[in-house]
Amino acid sequence: MSQASSTSPSRVEPGARASTARSRDALGRLERLSRKRVGGGGPSLAERCARVSLRFDDWLVPEAWSVGYYTPLWESLSEEERLACNHWVYCLHYNKIIRGEGMAVVANCLIADAVEPQAPHVAALLRHEAEEERDHIAAFGRTLGAIYARYGVDPRYTGEKRGHRYVRNRPVVGWLIRTFGVDFLTTYFTGRGIANHLGKGYELPLCTFRTGNAQVQELSLLHTQDESHHMAASHLIAAASPDCLPVHRRSAVNRAGARAVIRATAVMTFSEAIVERVHREATLGAFCSMRAFDGRSTGFLRELVGGHFAQPTGVQRSINAQLARPTQRLLEGAALEPEDRALWEQTLIKNQGHLRFLG
Repeated sequence: MSQASSTSPSRVEPGARASTARSRDALGRLERLSRKRVGGGGPSLAERCARVSLRFDDWLVPEAWSVGYYTPLWESLSEEERLACNHWVYCLHYNKIIRGEGMAVVANCLIADAVEPQAPHVAALLRHEAEEERDHIAAFGRTLGAIYARYGVDPRYTGEKRGHRYVRNRPVVGWLIRTFGVDFLTTYFTGRGIANHLGKGYELPLCTFRTGNAQVQELSLLHTQDESHHMAASHLIAAASPDCLPVHRRSAVNRAGARAVIRATAVMTFSEAIVERVHREATLGAFCSMRAFDGRSTGFLRELVGGHFAQPTGVQRSINAQLARPTQRLLEGAALEPEDRALWEQTLIKNQGHLRFLG
């Protein structure tokens, strides 16, 4: 056990975050998770992906997830167009996952450096996860590249939230760690945990989905096995954060800044209005360039895409079946001040749109 587990409340500076029995228990569980995972030689997804052959005459995701499935226009689409609508959903969501994993690589490495003196086993676990995330990015990048090539889609039509690239960089993340310490650690792993839940809602059904693309679906199974461990780590680090970094004094200005970071994290990462705008623009741009839709007018494609996002999509319906309970558990277990927990809940509900983060 790290020296943080013996921290006494009497040593805590006024206004700082105190170690608790819950945070010390989470730190111990992280040590066991780290021993189990670090140094393990699991299969490389990138190597497996090099041997995958995609079947473009079959579904990649369940038919009901396809763009336009719940709109009146679905019946008018040809089989080729329906397959293109189905395969694009795979691209849309794995691009979102890849971008999140790119952020995780940066954050994991910097947080590992920061927590190493207090919690070396947590640092080792985070570096191990960063290597897994790099493998995931390489693997799914190859699969997505094959789909883009098949449909003649420019990879620029993958969509990215405005300003996200400025957050996903070492100087910004390093400044957040130095400035907000434990508060940032709790915020980051609370947000990462919720993102893990979203990804699981997308991938779990793919693990049992059987089509001619079984090899591709096996990659999802292997990926979700890694991400299940990452989700467990997110829950535990969010709870153990007061034992992972040295105590620090928090002024009123610092506390206000920390709450602004919570609000920005919740909105930028989980606002459906932001995500939908990115996905809508990316989908319309891709469909207008796809050979599968050569006979369709821009107006028809705009109506198809607009109708798809105007109601809960097939992916959102799948995610909603399991999202609320684990998110509530995460918020209840994280080392959040009561007012910060309330801020998370209020911001998620206000921005959730068709999703149901908390019921």
